[in-house]
Amino acid sequence: MRSRLLVILSLEKTLIIMQLLNSLKDGDLKALETVYLKYHQRLYHLAKYFVKDDSSASDIVHDIILKLYHHRNKLSTEVTLEAQLIRIAKSYCIDFVKKQYKTILTEVILEDREEIGTDSDYNFTLKKELLNQAIEILPTECKEIFKLHKLEGLTQKEIANYKSISIKTVENQISKAVKILKEQLQKPNDLHYSY
Repeated sequence: MRSRLLVILSLEKTLIIMQLLNSLKDGDLKALETVYLKYHQRLYHLAKYFVKDDSSASDIVHDIILKLYHHRNKLSTEVTLEAQLIRIAKSYCIDFVKKQYKTILTEVILEDREEIGTDSDYNFTLKKELLNQAIEILPTECKEIFKLHKLEGLTQKEIANYKSISIKTVENQISKAVKILKEQLQKPNDLHYSY
């Protein structure tokens, strides 16, 4: 009797999710709100795993929900809504992180934006690894300020307030970091690839 009840409850839950998916495909904004409320936490934790930043993770969740809504006609009724959301979220997060690193690589290493745009995923991964290694050998204060500015997107003024230092000190530390990184990345034999 208990197993039969569990089967019935499972079928009811599946039916509700299918109705939600169909309503979403029809453009029902209430269904979109329900999806947001139901899956927000899971998507947030997934995004936070990738980007390591609360604010960016929250923004990504909103972007994913919007992307889901804009592409609702492509949703499949053969795959669970949760599985589709997770696939969209992973893809979005990977693209977000790649763009973030490409921006840094462009600013720090390459003067020509087109060169980085045509790199293969393998070359990009190698450059990203080299950049990470080069960042890690920066002096402590310099590394922290560089990461706050380039990776977390804080302005120089925000960093100065946060660290209780002058904006000029922040500017100098960022300039120093960029100079060191350029020097380190021009001689990649000094850095070690990790496989």
